[in-house]
Amino acid sequence: MKSWSWRRQVKDTSGVPIFDLRHHGSAMKNLWTVESPDGQRIAELKHVSSGRRSDLDMVVPTGKDKEDDVVLQVRQKDQSAITTRVFSKDICIAELLLQESNDISNLSQVDRSSWKVRIAGGVDPAVVSHLSILYTD
Repeated sequence: MKSWSWRRQVKDTSGVPIFDLRHHGSAMKNLWTVESPDGQRIAELKHVSSGRRSDLDMVVPTGKDKEDDVVLQVRQKDQSAITTRVFSKDICIAELLLQESNDISNLSQVDRSSWKVRIAGGVDPAVVSHLSILYTD
């Protein structure tokens, strides 16, 4: 292990950094954070099930009291997490569907993963887009 934490920078198509995804500690259930390019915490993610490692709770701080924070639950629908749903207050606001898997061992030349994302009406697509990038990366 080179480090107790893991960090991956997500960039747009022109190479400009959008955010960093950071894992704190060595255990899978430790805290994950999403940070802006200037280091501000945008969101926190935490695994909620050891048997279903794709199940996450995501907290987006609003800058007010903690009770006003936005909490999203990301839950795999099936055993392989081919379909994953995003809930807010027990209402499904989005669904991510793996359409094509990158079932090749060396991804240095190609990444064939393809995801379809459906978003409920009235939901800010930017929130789900960021969550989709985090989840499928």
